[in-house]
Amino acid sequence: MRPDAWLYLEEITHRALNDYTAMLAIIRRAALTVGDETSGRALADVAVRLRAAATTFQALRPPQEGLVRDLDQELETLCTAITNSMLSARGITLTLSSEPVTISAYRCWQISLVVSELLTNATRHAFRGATQGSIAIGVYIRGETIQCTVADDGTCEGNGTPGRGTAIVNALIDDLGGTISRRFSATGSVITFAIPLAEAFFRPSLHVQPRVPSPLDHSLFDFLRFRRPDNDKG
Repeated sequence: MRPDAWLYLEEITHRALNDYTAMLAIIRRAALTVGDETSGRALADVAVRLRAAATTFQALRPPQEGLVRDLDQELETLCTAITNSMLSARGITLTLSSEPVTISAYRCWQISLVVSELLTNATRHAFRGATQGSIAIGVYIRGETIQCTVADDGTCEGNGTPGRGTAIVNALIDDLGGTISRRFSATGSVITFAIPLAEAFFRPSLHVQPRVPSPLDHSLFDFLRFRRPDNDKG
C-alpha cells in the first residue's frame, strides 16, 4: 500500500461517520415533529439502528495508534454493534466464543473485516425470508495458528456465483498468509479460516482479485459449530 493510502482511507472513514451523524440528527428532528406516536416510535427505532450501524463502522476503522490489540475484545465490540444494527431486528442471535489473543493492530483490523463480511453475507443470504436464526463464532489458538469459525443454521446451498465480498475475504485471508474453507448445505453453513499466529507471516499488501472458488463440501450441517474445532474428527 502507498504510504499516503492511510490518509485517504481515514478521510473516507471520517466523511462516512460525519454522514451518519447528519442522518441521525435529521431522524431525531423528524421524530420530534411527527404527529402520531407510532411514527415517532418507528423513527426512534431507526435512529437506534443507525447509531448501531455507525458504531459498527467505527469499530472497523483502520488502526491509528498502538502496536497490538486484543482480538477477543475487538470482536466482542464488533459483534455487539452488528447485533444491534442488523441482527436483532431479523430475530437472529449471535454468540461469540473467543480465547484471549493479542496480535498486531493491523492484523486485528483485517480479521475484524473478514468476520464482519462473513456476518453480513450470512444475514443477507442464509436467512433470506427467515424470521429467526442463529450465528456462532468461535476463535481458538491451535498451535501456531489462529482459527476462526463462523457458522449459521440458515439455508444456503452455496451454488451461487461468488461476489465482490467473497473476493475481498479471500484477498484478506491471503494477505494474512492463511487459508479458508466453506461448507454450505440446506441446514446451515460453516466457514473456517486459519491464519499464522507468528507476525513474520504478516505482509500489509492487499490486492483484491476475482478467483475461481474451489469445490465446496455440501455435507449436512451437523451442529459441530458448537464444538471446539479440535473435537472435530472430520
